[in-house]
Amino acid sequence: MITPKWLNTKCTPIGIRNVMLFLVDVKKQVLTYNQTYDIAGSDLLTYKEMLLQYAEVRKLKRYIYIVPLMTPKLSSYWLYFITSTTYSLAVNLVDSMKVDVIAKPNDLAKNWG
Repeated sequence: MITPKWLNTKCTPIGIRNVMLFLVDVKKQVLTYNQTYDIAGSDLLTYKEMLLQYAEVRKLKRYIYIVPLMTPKLSSYWLYFITSTTYSLAVNLVDSMKVDVIAKPNDLAKNWG
């Protein structure tokens, strides 16, 4: 697979089950009212690493080559034509992929009672 350079963007992914646990437990705690928290898993990964880990779990052999030639506009068109998304959504998704998404540390998990 030939991919754009934003596949090197870092993130702290979290599983949907963990998101649900946070949401259920937080609503029971008064100290969390009117507060905001970042929630994330413990791993710091690039999008490329996440794709390769997913392929490994699914027992798929994949190679990812990052090239600097794929512009955001070209990536947006590719996403628009390959998926069922709108072009404006594709542009916004591609633009957001260039920003590291790393959760700010907090004590939320320690406060579960």
